[in-house]
Amino acid sequence: MFKVENLPAVIAPDSGVTTKPPEPSDPGQLTDGQIYFLLYPNSGGAVKPGSKAILAFGDLRLEYQTAP
Repeated sequence: MFKVENLPAVIAPDSGVTTKPPEPSDPGQLTDGQIYFLLYPNSGGAVKPGSKAILAFGDLRLEYQTAP
């Protein structure tokens, strides 16, 4: 089941800013095997091209991914 609190967050360690995608107005029913995408705001340019970012899925963290 889709839950907004389960959406992954992007953390910019250089600035300390954490962003989440905007809450969808009507996410509908998500289906296994489909491809979905999320757009994240980059408020104040917190993540700059080539800088490091952390992707957080609850307690799981994918440390230091390079921003495109």
